[in-house]
Amino acid sequence: MIANVGHWRPLADGIIPSPIACSLDLSSADLCPNNCYFCNVKKTQLNGGHMTDETFAQVIEIFKQQKVKSCCIAGGGESLANPRCERYFREIVDAGTDIGIITNGRFYRKLPEECRFVNVSINAASRIEYRLMSGRDEFENVLANINRWAKSGHYVTYKVMITDRNKRPSLLTDSVKMASNLGASAVLFRFAMLPWNLVGTQDEYVGLSDEEADLYEASIGVLRKHYP
Repeated sequence: MIANVGHWRPLADGIIPSPIACSLDLSSADLCPNNCYFCNVKKTQLNGGHMTDETFAQVIEIFKQQKVKSCCIAGGGESLANPRCERYFREIVDAGTDIGIITNGRFYRKLPEECRFVNVSINAASRIEYRLMSGRDEFENVLANINRWAKSGHYVTYKVMITDRNKRPSLLTDSVKMASNLGASAVLFRFAMLPWNLVGTQDEYVGLSDEEADLYEASIGVLRKHYP
């Protein structure tokens, strides 16, 4: 908002400017092949199927007319499950819009070389851990896909959502080593949180003591030194 304050200034006069960026889901959450117990989307999103060519045509027309600068193919569902996604990616890029992708990595798709990033939500550093988090036994398949995207020259992020099921200080070290071996460019750690409408109705997905927070912070410092 600050970097583009000039773009948004017409709002003060009641004028809605063209969108700079867009978040796009190509498939609904019920079509995601994983069953992550902490997934917020499956708790809130209605069954919608795959985005159709008709709907996508409307989206891409807006991108062209409004000169949308960037599009994040988001993780509200698994967009790479859509059998037409590769064609959609190409059309978005050809419309002059930058593209980045968030995925669980279960489906390998050929991505445009212009793709700015591929954020793979793997949430584990071992097969057993992956099964605990995703409810599936596809760890090796996801690792192979990460490696293929990295070898294709894409900027791949190995993303780990932390909950009480995988919480351990060594998770950070194991994940970074795994990501490095696969050729990933970055690692992203996040703590899972309840969606706003469930806060206070059940236990949080992760509890963190001060001592654990200190251990995580120390681990990050060591890893930055040895795995830049």
